[in-house]
Amino acid sequence: MKRFFVQKQKGETGSVPRRFIPVVLLFLAIIFALIMVGGEESSLSFAFRIYFLPVVLAAYLGGKKGGYITASVAIVHGIMMTFTSEYILPNILFLLLSSGIFFFAIKITVGFDERLRRVSSSCNEKSESAKTSYDGLIAEDEKLLKNNRELEKRGVRLAELYEASKAMGASLDFGKILEIVREAVRETFDFSRGVLLLQRGKGSKKFDFQYRFDSGEITEGDIESGRNEVINWIMKTAKPLIIQEDAERRKFNLPSQVSSVLGVPLILSDRVIGVCILENFALRGVESREATGGGQVSGEEITGIFSILTTQFALQMQKVALYEEVEKLSITDGLTQVALRRYFLRRFEEELKRARHYGLSLSFLMADIDNFKSYNDRYGHLVGDAVLREIAKILREGVREVDFVGRYGGEEFCAMLPETDKKGAYEVAERIRWLVGNSHFKAYDEKTSVTISVGVSSFPVDADTGEKLMNKADAALLRAKESGRNRVCKYE
Repeated sequence: MKRFFVQKQKGETGSVPRRFIPVVLLFLAIIFALIMVGGEESSLSFAFRIYFLPVVLAAYLGGKKGGYITASVAIVHGIMMTFTSEYILPNILFLLLSSGIFFFAIKITVGFDERLRRVSSSCNEKSESAKTSYDGLIAEDEKLLKNNRELEKRGVRLAELYEASKAMGASLDFGKILEIVREAVRETFDFSRGVLLLQRGKGSKKFDFQYRFDSGEITEGDIESGRNEVINWIMKTAKPLIIQEDAERRKFNLPSQVSSVLGVPLILSDRVIGVCILENFALRGVESREATGGGQVSGEEITGIFSILTTQFALQMQKVALYEEVEKLSITDGLTQVALRRYFLRRFEEELKRARHYGLSLSFLMADIDNFKSYNDRYGHLVGDAVLREIAKILREGVREVDFVGRYGGEEFCAMLPETDKKGAYEVAERIRWLVGNSHFKAYDEKTSVTISVGVSSFPVDADTGEKLMNKADAALLRAKESGRNRVCKYE
């Protein structure tokens, strides 16, 4: 009971003050004392002591009505006992006093019960409110946990994309970069078919390179682009495209086996150079409803994730192209487009080492344009440069793909012929000399012709080192010059 008779708190109404508790206890003590007035021999006193508890219980359980009925029964019984007793007057006084106590006890009990019910109702309301708040907190907690899991997944995806971008940035090999992109796409998306189409030629409007994300297959040349309407839309708008609704599928005439398409453009220097397409895609680690934009992951976010990969790939393509261009400039003569002397000599030593290891032949040609100084003096250096370009072209086209041509210096050219003996090298040199001598070069309104002299040496018959082999070919070239020019001489 103590918890119901607590001091009124701020904001509460109807609470019983603590100071009222001693009054109630005193009242109950007086009631007990008065009931005992009849003495041990008084049957009326004994009866009213018996009736007191039922009256209080009736008032507590049945309210005022139940208490009054029970008290009335006790009073009627008391009246009957009074008029049959020897002590009528004392019993009447005791009866009146006891009746008043009964009715007062009923009032106190009913009031206590009402107060108890109000407190109980208040507690129930607060309990329901607390339960509602608790349920709300649980729901909010589950929502936060779900959001945290989704954020964690997004964080993992971004970390994977960052690692893929870093790996691409560390490589200058186009094939390796393609593999890195493929692995990143396969780790991020599920798809039935994925393709990368590129226009690698300058100013080209046709795809000349195709890479399959699903199989790793590479196709080069004139590529017939499937799914033309999708690809044409991306190439024209330079915007990403995600198709998932039936209306959109019909708009782009997708076949029945393709339920969704994700496509992004590859943009380099403000020009669309290709597209990346995924068919029947789904973002890994996300339910299909969410993966198509219907849940926490929107279509815009999905295209954003794919665009991160393709944008990094486009940047790396540009870097690789620049690197290859710089490398080409560092090893290729800008005028004649054949190898510079330093790079040629490095390749020559590598090929000589291979020939020595496997016991193969290797021939070396040294060619020089006859009377080129007087030719330049007569026609000018611009015409001379044009002639150098044409002779270099004849040299490149006059040898095999495995052979290698370089510019040794000035008007001198050199070539190495792997797995070719001296006789075969002589025939190649003679053919080139004939082609040059029977060609007419037109440059800046001048139509001219020139001849060349060629010296030939071979490994291992003439020398066993690169330097000696070149010296022997140079000696053979000098003999060709002294013999009248426009001829081929072998080292003897």
